[in-house]
Amino acid sequence: MNQPQCQVVHHVLGRVRLRLQGLEQGLFHLEATVAQWPGITSVRTNTAAHSLIVHYDPGHWQLGALYTEVTRLLDRLATGKDEEFLEVAADYVPLSVAMLGVSLLALPLEIPALLVGAGLTVTALPFITEAVRGLAQRQRIQVELLDSLWMGLHTLRGEWVAPALLMVGADLLGRYKHHLQVLDERNLATQTQATVMHLSEQLLPPTLLSSSLIWLATGSLAAGLPPLQLDFATPLRVVLPLAVHQGLVQTGLPDGATLETLAQLRHLTVAPALAGDALIEALQQRGVRVTVAPTPWRAGAFLEAAGQTWQLTLAEGKTITVPPEQLIPMLDAAQATLKRLYQAIAMVTVPNLAVVTAGLFWGLPPVGAVSTNLLATLAALWHCGLLVPEALPATVPVLELSR
Repeated sequence: MNQPQCQVVHHVLGRVRLRLQGLEQGLFHLEATVAQWPGITSVRTNTAAHSLIVHYDPGHWQLGALYTEVTRLLDRLATGKDEEFLEVAADYVPLSVAMLGVSLLALPLEIPALLVGAGLTVTALPFITEAVRGLAQRQRIQVELLDSLWMGLHTLRGEWVAPALLMVGADLLGRYKHHLQVLDERNLATQTQATVMHLSEQLLPPTLLSSSLIWLATGSLAAGLPPLQLDFATPLRVVLPLAVHQGLVQTGLPDGATLETLAQLRHLTVAPALAGDALIEALQQRGVRVTVAPTPWRAGAFLEAAGQTWQLTLAEGKTITVPPEQLIPMLDAAQATLKRLYQAIAMVTVPNLAVVTAGLFWGLPPVGAVSTNLLATLAALWHCGLLVPEALPATVPVLELSR
C-alpha cells in the first residue's frame, strides 16, 4: 500500500478541501475521526473525487495545523495493522442500504438481473476481499468465505433481498466497532471472547464440508446452503467488546482481562486490619470465599490497606488501588459485565443455530434466516445497553494499576 498523502485543493477561512491520494479504504473512519476533533463543525468525504471537505472554527484551527493533523492521521492509517473486515465494511453502509432498496424493487420495476447482481457483488467486496486474504495470506478458512459463498449462490438463484440484508447488518456492525475505537483504545479482549472466537474458527471447515456433501448427496443447491449461515462470530466480535467497554466505564478498570479476572474471583485473602464483618459478609454474598491472614494464604488474590486506599492484588500479580467504598460496587459491576457477556453469547448463538437447523430440515426462507440473525444481534446489543452506537458511554479515568 502506497503512503497516503493529501494536498489542499481549495481553502477559504473556515473551510478546506483536501485531495486524498493512496487511501483506498477507511474513508468512513477518516471522516468520523476528524469529526470528533474539537473545533470541527462538519466533515464530508467525496469518494468519487477522493477528497475530504472540512468545515472548522477559525478561532480554534489554523490551516497549517489542521493539515498537519490530517496528514498524521493518514500516516497512522498507513502504518497501522491491516483494517479488519468490519472496519472496512463500515464504509459500505450507504451502498448496502441502497442495494437493499434496489433488491426489494427489482421485481416490481423489472430491473435487469445482471445489474442487480453486479451491484450486490460490488457491495460484497469487503466479504470477498477478506475471504481471499484469509485463504491466500493466512492459509485458513474465515467466516467471510462462508458468507461470500452464501450470498453469491443466493444471488445466482435470483434471491437478492437476503444477501443485501446480510450486508446491511454487517456494515452497520462496522459502524459500532468504529465508534467503540474512537471512544476506547484500551484492550477489550477477554478469555471468554477468545474461547468463542476459537470455537467459531474450528467449526468453519466442517461447516463448509457438510454444505458440500449435502449438495452432492441431494443434488439440490438449496439443500446445501443452510449450513453456510453458521456465523455467530461476526456479531459477537462487536457485541462482546462493546459490553466489556461498558464494564470498564462502570468499574474504571484498565482492560478486559483484569475485569474478567475480578469477575471470576472466588477466593480472597484479606489483611486482618480490613477484616470487618460487613466486608466479609458482602464478599461472601457475591460468591467470594474469604480467608483472613497477614499474607496471601495461598496463591491468589490479596486485599490490604495502602494508606487511605486499599490494594487488591489479583492472581496474575496485577495490583489495583481502589478507594474502600468502591471495592464492592466495582466487584458487582465486573460480575454483571461477565454475566452480560454470557447472556449475549447465548442471545446470538442460539438463534443462529436454530436458523441453520430450520433451514436444513424445514427450508427456512433466506430472508427469514437473515432477519432472525439480525434481530438476535440487535437484541444482544440492546441487552448490553448499546443499541445506538453514538450513545456509547464515554470513558472515565482508570484506576491505578501496577505489577
